[in-house]
Amino acid sequence: MPADPVALWMRRLALLGVLLCFTVVVLGAYVRLTAAGLGCPDWPGCYGHLSPLGAAASAGSPEYAARPLEAGKAWREMVHRYAAGTLALVITAIAALAITARRRRPTSVAFALALFATVIVQALLGMLTVTEQLKPLFVTLHLLFGMTTLALLWWLWLSLPAGSWRAAALKRVDHSIRGGGASSIAAAWRLTVFGLAVLAVQIALGGWTSSNYAAVACPDLPTCQGSWWPHSDYRDAFALAHGVDVDYEGGVLANPARVAIHLTHRLGA
Repeated sequence: MPADPVALWMRRLALLGVLLCFTVVVLGAYVRLTAAGLGCPDWPGCYGHLSPLGAAASAGSPEYAARPLEAGKAWREMVHRYAAGTLALVITAIAALAITARRRRPTSVAFALALFATVIVQALLGMLTVTEQLKPLFVTLHLLFGMTTLALLWWLWLSLPAGSWRAAALKRVDHSIRGGGASSIAAAWRLTVFGLAVLAVQIALGGWTSSNYAAVACPDLPTCQGSWWPHSDYRDAFALAHGVDVDYEGGVLANPARVAIHLTHRLGA
């Protein structure tokens, strides 16, 4: 049976999407670790321009007085946005191809449309991350949707036609699972769902720890500040907001709340 050219192109684009999405996730982490999240305080541009090259002229205006231009941070943030924009175009192309093949591959259409919806939400969260000045809720959701996008792209790539060697390998795995009967399949699904849920919670806790600048709240291990259970404030640690027009860069929580976040992340790990 001849290969479906639409499916092959979708698979190539899905693999490109996986590589791009992984790059975007790594760039996002780099932006975060180098404190460049507000390197461009507006969105989607940078000081009203498409790149930091033209930003210098606008950076001195009263509108941006609180955020003077730092070229290195601005470039890191914009490279992250350029990569994310390229990924959005790739996912749009995948969705368009999937719609043309909707009768032959309805499952692929569902994946592609889920991806398209996810990337739209992700763009909105990217905007809110900047406009809400690194509010932990939006930073954490931005991370979770980024990982969801990566997972969906990987799943889409696996679901599309592949070379005979890979198809045979997947068939052997499928037979080994099905060989145990319906109970084995159900058990495998339960374990998979449970594992994914635990992983998602731990990723969320990691995002919450980072966005609240709680990573070094406990500089020692396995104790925290020399104690097995130091003074902690769990109520404030997981509050979703701390007022209106708050600048969250550097964190706004007191040390006991940061300790609570750090300990929760450790327990999850």
